[in-house]
Amino acid sequence: MKGIMIFCAGVLAVIFASVAPAERQKQTQTSLPRWVMSYRSTPIIPARGLAGIRLGQSMAQVRATLGRPDKEFPVLSVQNEFVSNTWNYLWGADRLLVVSFDRNNILDGIRVIDRTFNADGLLTAKNQNVGLGSTSRDLERTLRERPIDVDPHITCPSDLQDGRAYSWKFNGILYSVCGGNDTVLWIDIP
Repeated sequence: MKGIMIFCAGVLAVIFASVAPAERQKQTQTSLPRWVMSYRSTPIIPARGLAGIRLGQSMAQVRATLGRPDKEFPVLSVQNEFVSNTWNYLWGADRLLVVSFDRNNILDGIRVIDRTFNADGLLTAKNQNVGLGSTSRDLERTLRERPIDVDPHITCPSDLQDGRAYSWKFNGILYSVCGGNDTVLWIDIP
């Protein structure tokens, strides 16, 4: 699972860049996508799910909740063997929901990303006290615990002075906090 999410992070730039500017404009002016509505109307449940989907669901169940993904692609091993499937749900140029499935097509990972750091407040899950756009101080104060682990990696937007991110791991949930602005860029339910 960790390798799949690392792979997904590596292709984010390609996915965001693949949405044409005219299409980006159209997406932000129309009604909110189904996955965004689902994300806003359901709570994030660590180790269980977000956006109305839960780990352990089938592809059909995820599609029934979120609709057809914008991008679908298989994840292959170095030996070019099938490993899993990944679906991407886009919203504009900066927001993305990534769901990954194991070899048996069972949901085993969920990630929500917002490169605007939820500046407009539209990606706030129901009953969520911390999330996209929160700071590391918000995480500690609200969750009332120190993270199990904090691992550095490089995945923040390139326009930030400090492009490093830190994975703040708690029980059943991981927040990726950018060093340049100390703000949550993405949330994983591993």
